[in-house]
Amino acid sequence: MIGVPNCTMDVGTAMGSADYRYVARWNAAAQEYEVYNPVAPSAFHGFTTMTAGEGYFVSAKSGGSLTLSCP
Repeated sequence: MIGVPNCTMDVGTAMGSADYRYVARWNAAAQEYEVYNPVAPSAFHGFTTMTAGEGYFVSAKSGGSLTLSCP
């Protein structure tokens, strides 16, 4: 699980060159997960930005680290 610094950024920008399958977050109001899949058409993304204060689950293809910083 990752958190985002005190800013909002596009998922693709935030994930950079990370090797991952998808990013998910919990939507408490709808009581369901929203998913961003980098290989799916944009119409199928549940969200497109990562926002400060939210937690995100990343399905990574391999181990590693991800450093996020606000632009």
